[in-house]
Amino acid sequence: MRIKEFRNKLSKVTLGLLSAAFIGAAAGNVVTVKAADAGAQAVTTAAAAYDGEQMATTTVQGETGIQKSTEQEAYEITNTTTAEGKGQGNNQNATGTAGDVTGTAGNEQSTSTQGNLATTEQTGTTKQKATTAQQVTTTTKAAIKKEDREFVKIPEGEEFKAVWISFIDFEREDKEGNKIETGYTEEEFTAHVTEMFKKCKDWGMNAVVVHVRPFGDAFYPSKYYPWSKYVSGKQGVDPGYDPLEIMIEKAHELGLQFHAWLNPYRVANDTDISALSKDNKAKKWLSDFSTSNDRYVLQIGGKTYYNPSIAAVRTLVVNGVKEIVRNYNVDGIHFDDYFYPSLGTNYKGVFDYKEYNTYKAEKIKAGVKSYYSIISWRRYNVSQLVKRVYSAVKDIDEDVVFGIAPQGNMANLYASSANYCDVKKWMNNKGYVDYLCPEIYWGFRQPTVAFNVCLHQWLDAKKATSDVKLYIGIPTYRAGIKFSNEPDFKDNKYLLADMLTFARGVDGGGKVDGFVFYDYKSFEERTAAKTFITNMLKVLNK
Repeated sequence: MRIKEFRNKLSKVTLGLLSAAFIGAAAGNVVTVKAADAGAQAVTTAAAAYDGEQMATTTVQGETGIQKSTEQEAYEITNTTTAEGKGQGNNQNATGTAGDVTGTAGNEQSTSTQGNLATTEQTGTTKQKATTAQQVTTTTKAAIKKEDREFVKIPEGEEFKAVWISFIDFEREDKEGNKIETGYTEEEFTAHVTEMFKKCKDWGMNAVVVHVRPFGDAFYPSKYYPWSKYVSGKQGVDPGYDPLEIMIEKAHELGLQFHAWLNPYRVANDTDISALSKDNKAKKWLSDFSTSNDRYVLQIGGKTYYNPSIAAVRTLVVNGVKEIVRNYNVDGIHFDDYFYPSLGTNYKGVFDYKEYNTYKAEKIKAGVKSYYSIISWRRYNVSQLVKRVYSAVKDIDEDVVFGIAPQGNMANLYASSANYCDVKKWMNNKGYVDYLCPEIYWGFRQPTVAFNVCLHQWLDAKKATSDVKLYIGIPTYRAGIKFSNEPDFKDNKYLLADMLTFARGVDGGGKVDGFVFYDYKSFEERTAAKTFITNMLKVLNK
């Protein structure tokens, strides 16, 4: 039995006994009892061992590459028959419903006469308390005054050139190569990051994108998240120093921008809640006496996630971003592609479907004639988080940038059963992101999602009026590895260099603003990748 189930049963028994005890109490005697507060499964190849998920060729409902959707509805309209329509601009054949959008399937700006959807945030469960995320202990770290903030400026017109430094790059091993959970001393940590950043600088980079919150944890003293085990050796244990402050200082000393990389929803790559620290918000929500927050954390596919449809979860994520931007000289906040997980063919009946059904029922009860389908509702949930994060960053300091690195195959992002990322909306409307960095992790001879095909899709989706920068995620981690459908990663030692050359020259040049390389270990630890990366760096630093 789960801890929470046991406690809830115990709570009910206790309250029942208390109620019985109070029956017959003398009139005028007041007794107060405080009761409880009332798609597309990624296929990971051996090359993707670095980060566990969606780092190699992905499949969408059994088909590798670009999806042909049979259900790419923009909205569900009550008491309305289905009408033929095409979702424009998605490279997908779709049968829409009355009220389909123009431009991108799932965009909330309906061109139908069914009425505009609400622009205020709809959470599906309207009685949730957003303040829940703030019931935490405080930290003594002081905010930086705006006049005291320090940034590294990349000259106008110069490419953004960065390396992703993952939490895996902080894992420790013994002499036999076995992983050990031993924390860093301050001296060890400083030496480790200094070495990494110096090498990045030597490779010609002008920025680093570093994991500071990989699993609902923190590489810094946080009001909202527990200490990361990748710093101290055990989640929730204070290492006795501030790793984020050290990393920013060392990066800036070398003239490198520092972008703090966060995973907004991922809690754990398993379902063992007991392994989380006692101050982990997910553990508290799953094990406290309250039943109102039971579904703030969800588990699917053997993993644990914060529920993207819950307002309190979005508030938690936004507050976590605020404390980083307020307290540290970060140059940017960076999200990667971990949004909604893959939900499978039963995507309408799993994960946050209960919250959607509540939202839908409330709309019907209110007599609303149009409301989101579950697909569009999930996209809306993600976009609301993205919009709130962008506003939070800019409210503190407009010079700090916010960017996202989504999957490189745009069809996966608009799939019915995963991700729910409306990247076309983010790219072409103000107030969402400063940059996008699609992870285009396939070569030129990949049968369905070739590098050049995917890159053109992103460029075609970006309107001329957009000022969102476009960086490209380059798969250095795949170099030197043999794939049955992509021999170039093993045979063509100029493949990575050719990706840069093509991206720089596509459509006459000047359309791609930079590159980010996944990840640091591929530069350092795999002999098979050395020649690929040497050839790539020659092109990068021409």
